[in-house]
Amino acid sequence: MSAHNDVTIPAGHGRAFTLDNGMIATTTLTDGPQVVDAWAFCLPDLAEFLSCEHTRSCLEKLTPQSGDTLYSNRRRPILTLVADTSPGIHDLLLSACDDERYALLGVKGPHRNCAANLSEALGLAGYRVASTPAPFNMFENVSVHGRRLPRNPAPRRPQR
Repeated sequence: MSAHNDVTIPAGHGRAFTLDNGMIATTTLTDGPQVVDAWAFCLPDLAEFLSCEHTRSCLEKLTPQSGDTLYSNRRRPILTLVADTSPGIHDLLLSACDDERYALLGVKGPHRNCAANLSEALGLAGYRVASTPAPFNMFENVSVHGRRLPRNPAPRRPQR
């Protein structure tokens, strides 16, 4: 994929595409508020992937902001938030929704969900994962201790 290709992903669906080192992907919401569950994998074997828990511990905060690097499960940089024109809240806490989650919420039968979207998108690209890692939930402000996280948290100060 070149840096100038547009990929439109319909709400409730997913797509997989490849980014080479140095390429930039821009995420734009076209149909109002929507959470975007995003994953990143290191090809070709998918054993190294964007890890929300490793990113939280490397950044020492719950929400990344512009300029922050996201880390893999091997604590290596995998993505960087180059710019952010959103209100600045992106979740690193929640797991991907799945059929089991919707069943707990009382939904009868299958329902489009993020875990299935990941599996479907990777399958169309010729890949498969044994389990679904936690997604980077762009544009989602979760409640912690009954309160929403503050927008644009202050950058942490370097330790001396």
